[in-house]
Amino acid sequence: MMALDASPGRPTSSHTKKILLRQQRFTQFQSTVTVWLGLGACAISLAKAWRNHFGGCYRPVMSLPAPLIETLGSVAVIMEVARDPWWIIASAAAALHGASPITVADVDVLLSVADISRILPALGIEPYQGLPNPLFRSTILAKWLAPPVPVDLMAGFEHRVGEAWHPVRPATRQAVTVGAATVYVPERNELKRIIESFGRPKDLERARLLAAST
Repeated sequence: MMALDASPGRPTSSHTKKILLRQQRFTQFQSTVTVWLGLGACAISLAKAWRNHFGGCYRPVMSLPAPLIETLGSVAVIMEVARDPWWIIASAAAALHGASPITVADVDVLLSVADISRILPALGIEPYQGLPNPLFRSTILAKWLAPPVPVDLMAGFEHRVGEAWHPVRPATRQAVTVGAATVYVPERNELKRIIESFGRPKDLERARLLAAST
């Protein structure tokens, strides 16, 4: 583009002034576009980083039974008050990842002690006082029987390997959209490792189905 000399002291015609004004506006437009492109690239990079780290939010492609869908919606509602990360694990999480055929007898929810202490009074239920389980234990365990599929709320959940107890706290967290609800599960590979670590025949079969669903 040819530059126009508009130095002080030299007369400038009306036509030249208009061209200079257009040049200035075009330069401003170029700067604005550059800024927006930069912001757009930054937003894309952030979105990719979020998806890579947290697994993103996706809609399961499998069909879930209506009672389970309703129950997951109820879980999402009560967990809205949670201040700490929470996850659905075990068979329900495997079903959300597409494992099939799989039976979900209950929905297991991992949450913090602080959150379960807030949620139980709102639900009007007390911690479950059952016989000790030789393989699993929780600092606080509660059974919510109001939804179509029973829900186990487990805070401080641990499982036993040999003589040692190991806390179950996933390192990954993937959002899953089910209808209008959003729930959270460990990402597929970590969920498979968690389920396999439980070691029971039904757990090993769930892990196999989960691996086959990829």
